[in-house]
Amino acid sequence: MHSAIVMETIFDYQISDAGLQEQIRAEVLRLCPGRTDVEFGPQIRIVSEATVDRRRVEDAIGRLRYIRKSVEKDRPYESSHAPLWDQNPLSHLQETHQVVEVSEGQYLLQGEFLGLMNALDGLVVRLANQWGAVEQTYPTFVPVDLLKRINYFKDFPHHIMVAAPLQGRQETLERFAAAHDFSKTPFDTLATDGVLQPVELVAAPSVCYPCYYGFRNRQLPGNGLFTAKSRCSRNEPSGFRALARLRNFTMREIMVLGDREFVLHWRKRMVDAMRAFMEELGLGGRIESANDLFFTNDAAYKAVFQHSFKLKYECQAYLPFSKEYLAVASVNLHNDTYGKAFRVTLADGSPMQSACIGFGLERWAYALLCQYGWDRAKWPDSLRRTFPETIS
Repeated sequence: MHSAIVMETIFDYQISDAGLQEQIRAEVLRLCPGRTDVEFGPQIRIVSEATVDRRRVEDAIGRLRYIRKSVEKDRPYESSHAPLWDQNPLSHLQETHQVVEVSEGQYLLQGEFLGLMNALDGLVVRLANQWGAVEQTYPTFVPVDLLKRINYFKDFPHHIMVAAPLQGRQETLERFAAAHDFSKTPFDTLATDGVLQPVELVAAPSVCYPCYYGFRNRQLPGNGLFTAKSRCSRNEPSGFRALARLRNFTMREIMVLGDREFVLHWRKRMVDAMRAFMEELGLGGRIESANDLFFTNDAAYKAVFQHSFKLKYECQAYLPFSKEYLAVASVNLHNDTYGKAFRVTLADGSPMQSACIGFGLERWAYALLCQYGWDRAKWPDSLRRTFPETIS
């Protein structure tokens, strides 16, 4: 905390659950403007440059504790693989310039780390091809109409990153150019008041949305699977943590669209696929039911709903150096949510059903290095066979 004026707020809760700690930290950082630290011990200690809204933070902690108590997590798989490494590989990756910070939450990736990411992507592409998925590619920005229809702006406003061009009037462009002539006036941010057009585009927060949106207002031709790799962008109120939580990241997804029986069949195969990848790679961790971090007042009920109907399963890799779990992949069952939102129907007139499996490639590669380091000679045989080149 660099400010000379700091305020300390104490809450009489002892929280030992690492997952609950992470959720509380995210909520506190979202609710408290300015630089804020959250510490857990016999009590929760919040140190902030700004006044903490005690009532709102109390409500948030109560809501998250309620979710934890109200749900019984399903854990269909827990890996028996013991990690061989207990250090954070990030410093090595940065020293060898395989991971270079461009700005907060954004990195230039190259060398063997990027090669590992691409090899992992190749494993998912291999699976997608075996399943007969159609390869697609999507734009970096999605229209406001897409996210509006699924109520994303209400449920996840804290993730939104918008894109808008400058107004086309000559005087506006000249004024903007003059204000941002670096040879005359140093600047670190853009002064955009009164010069931007209304926002019509948003940086895509997930890969799969354009797939469903592409069938909007028409009948689905038939049951099918699709796959795509894209860059995704999300603001993170809980802060960015190098490769574990990025502002801009890479995901490969496989989407299934069709009738309910078809979608449920493939959803089960997707969960099985997460387990198969963990076993093939010797990845220590677990598969566990989970929920999204909603923003709205009814977030607790939405989270309980997700858990109760097992709509989301995460592949959570164990990070030995921090003794935490990191979600590297997830399977999500949407039921008819997107079919209704985008008015995609089946042949019988009912809404389309859907599900998806997504892999965060930076996180996946990072988790493997956290467990096995970069010395190939110390990797399990299965991992060496999959990735024959050394991380160096």
